[in-house]
Amino acid sequence: MEPRLDGRAVLLERNQPAIDRALELAGCYVVVTDVAGEQLNAQQVHDNYVSLQNVERDFRQMKTGLLEVRPVYVRKQSRTRGHVFSCMLALKVARLMERRLAAAFGATDANPHATTLANAMAALARLCLLNYQIDDTTTLTRLPKPDGRQKEILAALGVRLPER
Repeated sequence: MEPRLDGRAVLLERNQPAIDRALELAGCYVVVTDVAGEQLNAQQVHDNYVSLQNVERDFRQMKTGLLEVRPVYVRKQSRTRGHVFSCMLALKVARLMERRLAAAFGATDANPHATTLANAMAALARLCLLNYQIDDTTTLTRLPKPDGRQKEILAALGVRLPER
């Protein structure tokens, strides 16, 4: 609708070509860039936009998602670098686990019952070392046998538990 004055009255007129154009794009997203078409084609613009979304998702995942990295106040540059390195390494491991779980159990978009990284971590969190007090001086530490679901997840991740 476009407003126009007619004396003291304001009239709204339909701009049918603009409405038709908007309806053509309904349900679609448009990525606009100021980079010249000779430098990036439409597919490259789209791919860069998707990779930016992945970067934003990764930072969100590190801060509030699976990793829940909280601020660590360090004073030395080497310690700051070490903290950032360990966070990025954890993120890389998480992404590798996601890819392997998706390959083994299917993508979560196609199957809402597929195993996600969060589900796998919750299932594997139940695997923990158990300490058995034999007598006053002897403690036996054992890892319990994984259940069926844990075995499937470990196999998908390519992880073998130690025999003893």
